[in-house]
Formats: sequence, C-alpha cells, structure tokens
Amino acid sequence: YILIGVLALISIFIVPVMFSRHGIKSRKRIAALVSVILIGLGDGNGHPKNRFTAFAVAMQECKKAKAEKVTVLMDNAPNLCKCPNVKMKAVEAFHLANYSFNQFKTHPQESPVKEVSFLSSDAEAMAHAVWEGNICAEGTMKARDVVNTPSMAMSPEDLAKEARKAGAACGFNVRVLEKEQILAHKMGAFWAVGKGSAHEPRLIIMEYHGADPDEAAIALVGKGVMYDSGGYNLKSSLTYLYTDMAGGGAVLGAMIAIAKAKLKVNVYGVIPACENILSKDSYLPGDIVTAMNGKTVEVD
Repeated sequence: YILIGVLALISIFIVPVMFSRHGIKSRKRIAALVSVILIGLGDGNGHPKNRFTAFAVAMQECKKAKAEKVTVLMDNAPNLCKCPNVKMKAVEAFHLANYSFNQFKTHPQESPVKEVSFLSSDAEAMAHAVWEGNICAEGTMKARDVVNTPSMAMSPEDLAKEARKAGAACGFNVRVLEKEQILAHKMGAFWAVGKGSAHEPRLIIMEYHGADPDEAAIALVGKGVMYDSGGYNLKSSLTYLYTDMAGGGAVLGAMIAIAKAKLKVNVYGVIPACENILSKDSYLPGDIVTAMNGKTVEVD
C-alpha cells in the first residue's frame, strides 16, 4: 500500500497516520506503512505541465514499489489543489503513467497498481475531477493504442473500423469515404499518396453534435499516413514510421473524450488515412497531382 502526499513548496506539512490491516488504529497497534511518496508541486508559479509530470512520476514510483493500492492526499497543498484543473490533471496523469501496450507481447508487462484513490475535503469537486480525468485519459490511451499498433494490424480500413466502433460506443457519427467517393471529390493529392498500397485510402469523417445546429463547428484534422516510407523518395530510416498517423490517432482520441463528456459543442474530426509505400503503382518524383481545391502540385 502506498500513500502519496501532495505538497506545496511554500507550505509543507505532514500529518502522521498509522495504518493496520483493518484500518486506522492507535499508535499501540501499528503495522508497517510500506511507502510514502511526497510530491513537490512548486509555489504555483511554474508551468502546469510540471505539476502533471510530478503526478506521473509519482505513479511510476508506485509501480516500482509494486503497490497494488495507492491513495493520493490532495489537501496538503490547498492553494494549488483547490483548482479543478489540478485535480483533473492528477487523475489523468496517474492513468497515463500506468499505461502499457501489451497487444503483441508474449509476456505482457502488467502494472501492479490495481486501485488509485484520491482523498479531498471537497468530495464533490474531486468526484467531478475523477470523472473528467478518466474521460480524458481514456481518449489519450485509445490514441496511444492505435499509434502503437504496427501497420500490419492497422491499415486505413482498420482505423476506419476503430472509428466506427468508437462512434457507436461514445455517441458520434462516422462516415468513411472509399475509392470511388474520394476520386469523385477530386482528392487527387490524397489518392496519389496511398495508391501504391494494397490497402486503399479511407477518408474518415467523424461528427459530434452537442450544441445548437446553428452554432459554428470546430474542425479537427489529423494526419493518417499509416506507414510513411517516403515513396520513391525513400526515407533514410524506416523505423517506427507506422507512427506517422499519430495526428489521426489524436483526433480519434479527442472525439472519444468530447463525446463521452457530452460537451456542448459541434465538432468534426477528419482523418485522411492511407499508406505511402513503394510499388509499381506508387507516385513518382516529378509527377503532378491535382488537389481537391484544384491546385496542381509537383512531387519533389
């Protein structure tokens, strides 16, 4: 069991609490407290990312200590932790620091941490922060999953299936344009990048409508090149080029979080998904392609 104290640089205090197997007991019946981790969050003037990183590092230490249960005390730095965003980011950080991608591993690296609790005197605000942090982390972890999956198992069509599955589960609409529709819309530049692959391009369009139809919509567009060899302009290193669709993965994750949080906004998420690889059908340096807006582009 690990207890985490959240401390402010300007006001550090520790209240000793003794635990036994059956809860809080008097000093006469003390069982060993396995570990206490103290997080320094600074004086409040630093960048918010530093506080996020501090919570994440604490989670890594919990994993190193092989703790199954973790409790985070949020009231030891009241001036900082009364901020809803700090509470939410703490929850999100613990989720993301506990993430691992085990899909293709013979011996998965499972985290020992099975339960994390957050204690705060403002229970209502903390509960909302946990709800919001869980949603944001879920979207980010889904993005990580599709980015970490190699192209042999994540083609444009596979990504389209992931989007459809997420839309059905979270409450947003998904349309997928295939070859005939892409060419009908004269998306020559997009089609040229992916035409050398046996896996044809897909244009994934996700729609979430949480506001009045007359309100302006937000557009999120993420690059979805499932593998980017560079084509005949072959890149010097071909390692991890299946992560070139990380922008598309981020858009998918964002749509999941937006829909699950039921935000009162209208959002379109677009992922042009394709594979840029070598074949007899690949586009060549010097080719001229025509984009959807009618502009011609010479491939350099």
